[in-house]
Amino acid sequence: MAGKPGFVTAWYVLGPFRSGCADGENVQFLDPKHTKYWEADLLKSAGGEENCRPRSGAVVRAQGLERKWKPVEVRYFHCLEIEKVSEQDSALKAWMQKETKSKWWNVYDSINYAAAYIYSSKAVDARVYAGGWDGYRLWVNGVFAGEDHTWHHQILDQDNYTVSLKKGLNLFLVKTDRSRLMLRLTDAGGLPLKGVYSVLPDATEKNTVLMGGETSSDPLNVLRKLAWTHRPKMQAPVPAGKAKILSWQKYFREELERIFLLKDRPRGRIQIKKISSEDKGEYIREKLEFRREGLFSRFTAFLLLPKKRNGAAMVALHGHGGDKTAVSTLPATPVRNSMNHEYGVHFAKRGYVTICIDAIGFAERETKGFDNCTCLNLGANLLGRDLFSWDLYDYMTLVDYLSARKDVDKKRIGCAGVSFGGTSAYMLAALDKRISACITSCAVTSFKEYLQEIGDSTCGSQSFYGIYKYGDISDVLSLIAPRPLFIEAGRLDYCFSVHFAEEAYTKIKKIYSVLGAPDKAGADFFLGGHKFNGERSFDWLDGNLS
Repeated sequence: MAGKPGFVTAWYVLGPFRSGCADGENVQFLDPKHTKYWEADLLKSAGGEENCRPRSGAVVRAQGLERKWKPVEVRYFHCLEIEKVSEQDSALKAWMQKETKSKWWNVYDSINYAAAYIYSSKAVDARVYAGGWDGYRLWVNGVFAGEDHTWHHQILDQDNYTVSLKKGLNLFLVKTDRSRLMLRLTDAGGLPLKGVYSVLPDATEKNTVLMGGETSSDPLNVLRKLAWTHRPKMQAPVPAGKAKILSWQKYFREELERIFLLKDRPRGRIQIKKISSEDKGEYIREKLEFRREGLFSRFTAFLLLPKKRNGAAMVALHGHGGDKTAVSTLPATPVRNSMNHEYGVHFAKRGYVTICIDAIGFAERETKGFDNCTCLNLGANLLGRDLFSWDLYDYMTLVDYLSARKDVDKKRIGCAGVSFGGTSAYMLAALDKRISACITSCAVTSFKEYLQEIGDSTCGSQSFYGIYKYGDISDVLSLIAPRPLFIEAGRLDYCFSVHFAEEAYTKIKKIYSVLGAPDKAGADFFLGGHKFNGERSFDWLDGNLS
């Protein structure tokens, strides 16, 4: 097995076939998907879904079409991108564009099959983790194991099942209702299986489709190889003693300060003007205008002032698709599949003085007409910096302001956010020691995933110039230790894979233990999507900051 523990990287692929997708454009995350041909056994001509035995070049006829099984080897990535396999055949690509182009996404809506032969040196029970885009149906050695058939982007480790592997070859057959698939096998405890690996029994180098690798013409595959092989220069030394960890934190923080040009941060007098004030019942919401020296010197913020204050304060940072209004406003009615941006209100109701700001390129600071965060970051790159450094200056200005308030204990200031806001929160906490506690939600992953999923899991606001040369996200988070840190990650998050978050958390816990604060790092890997969960993190915050 290859990739992260147990990923299948050797496949036989068959398709595409028409799906007959019948849903409208208003479907939401995890809504049932209605596909005309999902229940049809498209492998009847080859013995049926439960009895087929895929082999290189074997022909299957269905829907008046003729398709052949193709052996595929995936390198430097954990996802089988079936549409890219089919696109290598010009005739198939033309057929796909005519017959299966999705009406609602810039992808193909088709049914495909993928088969993996898993060799085991002995009979053993295993755990199989399955995930894909919009749905899969899984058989193991001809026996149905499980399925999902709902609308969603690709989700890593969406479901898992216990299966029995026999000694020798085992056939895993997957039917997919979109175009991407991820499958991995572990033992019952989630550890790699020994003597178990995926094979292509009858494939040759000549007839195997290679996805990725040195000879690929797709530039993304080059980045994926770099992600696979790159080792940052200043990774946290784990395991190591306390003195070595503290020394590493000092030098790595100095490197990040250089990257984000913190020596240029404006530190002059802040001018603040109150624009409006609203009584929200348990708290007052004021709109403030900030003016300071430097670039992007004027911005507005919402300040939430609880009528019963606990002396602590929070910087509540919004995610992509949100803004300061979303963070500081309860929706009139519940919103399905919301990112739950209104955590700023919940902090205020718990007694925290809370401040919310629009990041550069969002809401009141938006430039109309183009992809704000990416294009603004390109402009910043021309000047030898990145967009986030300016955002970071603003966040630190908010900490300056809160620290100067008489109703705030400057030793009890925290920060929190979801998605891009979660990224902003952990970066602020790592680089500003005045932050005493941090909640980062659905943001912790690895820069490896940024490189592997360019365009799907990140944006210009979260692209930090040169940072992965020196450290990964787990290293940045380790700079917060031993101050309290809480990580939320959704097991159904289609943006940042929970598996990377779990890997990061394992490393971070070791750092906290070495520094004598194992209980100050907490996590909630919840069953849900890309959102601020809050089920454990709000109470955790009260226990560590209020």
